[in-house]
Amino acid sequence: MKFLAKHEQSPIIAQGLTYRVDGKNAKLTEALWQEQSGFCAYSEAFLRPIDQGEIDHFDPRLKNKPEDHYGNWYLIYAKLNRKKKRDIKRFLPILTPSSAELTQRIRYEDGIFQPVDLNDTEAKNLINFLGMNDEYLVEYRQNHVERLKEIRTRCGPDEEFIAYLTKPKHRAELSFITALEHELNLSLSHLI
Repeated sequence: MKFLAKHEQSPIIAQGLTYRVDGKNAKLTEALWQEQSGFCAYSEAFLRPIDQGEIDHFDPRLKNKPEDHYGNWYLIYAKLNRKKKRDIKRFLPILTPSSAELTQRIRYEDGIFQPVDLNDTEAKNLINFLGMNDEYLVEYRQNHVERLKEIRTRCGPDEEFIAYLTKPKHRAELSFITALEHELNLSLSHLI
């Protein structure tokens, strides 16, 4: 959830970048990658240069229409883009991913994302629409968290662990940052 925010001062807006129907979106892809600090907006997994990231249109009804806009574009793993539900109508009403209320309405707990208020239909619909708790993603996220717990133990004091995470070659270790912060009880967002 750390990479869903949109910014009024975004270079994407300042440079007038738009999604091109002809597929020539290298500049927009790079700008989204920079804005999201190199992480997939939906899964929070690091997008390495060898990974295939794609621009997703959160609301697929806007794709290739004049109403499509910066707030609808997210860089995500290609696999997630293929698995994401296309019929947003089934998930309405839905919480907008860039909502300022996002972290007050959705939390990570017990290995999954869930609404803070179990009656919050918009939050539930966003979680389900984005596939935030799809089985393969939950397993991948949990394996990563367990691996980082082991690394933390080997590092010793938290200062050593933080130093390990700040090395550029370990950037991908900050994948699933929301889960890591919860499971490790550490604030790590400042490292991104």
